[in-house]
Amino acid sequence: DERVRTASTIKMAIMVEAFARVTEGKSKWTDELVLTEAKKQQGSGILMVFGDGLKITLRDAVTLMIVVSDNTATNLLLDVVTADAVNARMEALGFKQTRSLRKIGGGGESKAFSDPSNKRANGSPFGIGVTTAREMETLVERLERGEIISPAASKEMIGILRKQQYREGIGRNILGVDLASKTGALDALRADVGILYSPRGRISMAIYCDDMPDVAWTVDNPALLLISRLSEILVDALGREPVKTGAVPRPLGSGLASVSAKDFEVIEGIFHDGLGTFAELSLANNLIALANINQPSFSTDASEAKMRNAIARLPVDHPARKRFENERANITAATRRGAASLLNRDGNTALVRVRHTAREFSDARAADLVLEFDQGLRLPVSVKTEKSDKIAVAEGQTPDIFEKWAARYFQTSQPEFDGIIRELGFASLAELKLSYRNVSQLVAQVLIRKLGLTDCAPDDFSRARVGNLEAAKFLFRQLVKFKHGKDGSAVIIFDRQSGSVEWGSRLENVAIEMLTADRISFRPSRPRAGQSIATEFGIKIDNQVVVTFQIKHKRGKARGSQQQFEFSDITTRLIV
Repeated sequence: DERVRTASTIKMAIMVEAFARVTEGKSKWTDELVLTEAKKQQGSGILMVFGDGLKITLRDAVTLMIVVSDNTATNLLLDVVTADAVNARMEALGFKQTRSLRKIGGGGESKAFSDPSNKRANGSPFGIGVTTAREMETLVERLERGEIISPAASKEMIGILRKQQYREGIGRNILGVDLASKTGALDALRADVGILYSPRGRISMAIYCDDMPDVAWTVDNPALLLISRLSEILVDALGREPVKTGAVPRPLGSGLASVSAKDFEVIEGIFHDGLGTFAELSLANNLIALANINQPSFSTDASEAKMRNAIARLPVDHPARKRFENERANITAATRRGAASLLNRDGNTALVRVRHTAREFSDARAADLVLEFDQGLRLPVSVKTEKSDKIAVAEGQTPDIFEKWAARYFQTSQPEFDGIIRELGFASLAELKLSYRNVSQLVAQVLIRKLGLTDCAPDDFSRARVGNLEAAKFLFRQLVKFKHGKDGSAVIIFDRQSGSVEWGSRLENVAIEMLTADRISFRPSRPRAGQSIATEFGIKIDNQVVVTFQIKHKRGKARGSQQQFEFSDITTRLIV
């Protein structure tokens, strides 16, 4: 019951008043709000980057205010509904402590703003709003029960809250559980109000953490971690369904040693496969929400179940559990930013549909999503969830060492390719592939011969110099082409370790046609101790690696078998 600063959680109360005005006939959802430079407000949201004169509907402003906590949309709404009307509505609904005090950034002060009682204990103002955790929890609970304005209006408001994009607090590490929520943040405050839809029932909560000594605008802010942990405790105690036999894979054991390297490779592969699909669908759903498209969201149930089941196979004390959970949280946050960035690429067109096309890969098409705009425009989008600042090109991980690597990037003919295999002492490609290090020998020879390398040996590229500059330029052009695929996809890169969003690679910052041979060098590519050949080769421009070629052996279930060291694939990656 302690009065607290609301930060952006007061936007729930503003949403309630907007719905009330429409229900009472005082406003229409189609009423237009006009964006001007003077009305743009910094902080969260996306409207501040749009041009003057943009018209949005009242309904779109409400959606933006909640889904991406848009500060500009909030102020535009307060121009219509007013803070005093918000407060009168809260009073009528029985919320005696919840008050909207002013617009974000100042102005539009309510009568409550001047009330001396609406000051913190230290005499400082509450900011844009004041409330108590109990009242905000009660508000979201009554919305869920259909008791605010009308059952239909309550249901619509909960639907908007379920699309809210900031998920670093409540439910951050709880997979497969839906959430309807609204967050708030100030330098020294983090707040989260919402409902978790657990298997055993709905759990509503409001958590406010204020007066933090250090300012940390990161997803790992201590208050966010605390809110996340508190929500987990509540679900553990109140909402977690008892595990039925066979329902979820049981942990492999209680100690780290109980997971073999072979088993962990399988588990990690399953998790990252699920994470990749989750990123594609989350990006699609964020686009649908931000553009307010009349299109159902894509279900992430299967991908989340895959991640959840992978984590469940690890011992409770295994460090990868926390890493996997952090990667999911990072991707969740990154897809929100990525969606906003995609919509800003062309402000003159409206997004009308999002298609998930990941199963349509063929002939080096790269798109995971296709965005369809008005005027018949289409934008294919390739979604990458990578680590270590590397991204694979289209068909970049392939067992087809000839057509999809040697011929595609180095213009190697079939007779040349077969001749190298024979010179290495093998009767056929199949025989050479019995060891991945044999394939490394082949890769080294293709690099040396097709790029005309001098002062170079297969086991040491440290002094190698390019003799065939045109072949090198062809390679770089092809790498850029296949980064985007034959369908010309925009490539959005989500770093699962940091949550950053990137678009380009180092190579794309290079004027390829202006390159000179002296600017191109190579990683030493010296073999590890006791081995005859390296299994990864890298090419540098201006002493920075721009591409790597990694030769891999069979992993996962093949580990420990006679087939373990057979060639699996060659992976071509560009450096971000």
